[in-house]
Amino acid sequence: MRILGLDAAGARLSACLIEDGVVLAEQECPAVFGQPAILPRLVAALMEQQGGVDHIAAGIGPGGFTGIRTALALAHGLADGLGVGLSGVSILAALPFLLDNPQGRVIWAAIDNRRGGIFLLRPGAAPASLTEAVLPATEGPTLLGGSGAAAAAARLLARGAP
Repeated sequence: MRILGLDAAGARLSACLIEDGVVLAEQECPAVFGQPAILPRLVAALMEQQGGVDHIAAGIGPGGFTGIRTALALAHGLADGLGVGLSGVSILAALPFLLDNPQGRVIWAAIDNRRGGIFLLRPGAAPASLTEAVLPATEGPTLLGGSGAAAAAARLLARGAP
């Protein structure tokens, strides 16, 4: 199955084409502003290089509302026009599957919310938007991943967390 993936929730826009778990091509660029003009061009470049798709997956956040709306509108339009399926993907929920974790540590997904805090997802808890100052304590060695991981790790290490 050939999947077109779109994400515009963060400070970077990305589009990729994946077939049977292998990334065939990807386009990415910084874009705090201008997502509605830039993301369709990234997708067009991928489609010109690689051809058709069987399914479209779009990031549903957390993140900037304009970016999420842009990716979802484009994904819906493409899915309807091409007659293919469409899925929404939580970036926080997907992030732990992308991390190399040979020690089997607990994984926290942390994404910078660009408003002085982070979106945090940890096992057994609902996703939350927090400031670094109120991060919960870890219960042992923890692996952090995502654009907010460095700031969260620094705060946790300063408190003596493993």
